[in-house]
Amino acid sequence: MISESRKLEKQAYYEKNRDKRIAYAKKYQKEHPKKARKYSREFYQRNKKVWGQYSKTRQRRLRAEKKQFIADWFLAHPYEYQIHRLEQVLKKVLLKRKRQAYWRKNTRIYRARRKDTFCNLSANQALELLTGCFFCGSKEDLALAHDIPVSKGGDTTKGNCFCLCRKCNSHMGDKDLSEMLAQVPLEI
Repeated sequence: MISESRKLEKQAYYEKNRDKRIAYAKKYQKEHPKKARKYSREFYQRNKKVWGQYSKTRQRRLRAEKKQFIADWFLAHPYEYQIHRLEQVLKKVLLKRKRQAYWRKNTRIYRARRKDTFCNLSANQALELLTGCFFCGSKEDLALAHDIPVSKGGDTTKGNCFCLCRKCNSHMGDKDLSEMLAQVPLEI
């Protein structure tokens, strides 16, 4: 065992020559990277529990110190604190508005609502249009299609709607009627 006086001498020596020891350690690690890495791994394995606990308690302490520092600073600078809080609130509001704007811009329903033309057809007018598929003539599984799609600014009015079966409607997608007719000619 090392005596107390020897421990104190060692400690004083290390404190006195701290910079030299650090410089030597860096130089050694550069010259012998594999040995340094190996020693570091072995040291960690030997002291895993102690270092793990030390690390966790140190992290907790640092977090608490940081929180306390921030709280003290804001108490000493109330005006800056108010500005900081306002910036945080504004950031959240702007982010929310940005998301909402993106959603509205990229959603068909919102485009239609923006124009206040979500649906201008009465139930009777819609039933009059649903006579048979414009392309294949089918009378089953009918749906309303738009000459100018809602996604391209069209509205749901009698002049812009016609009847298609679900299959033809999904095939048409977001093309307008002229594009569809150019692609698939009518069979008479």
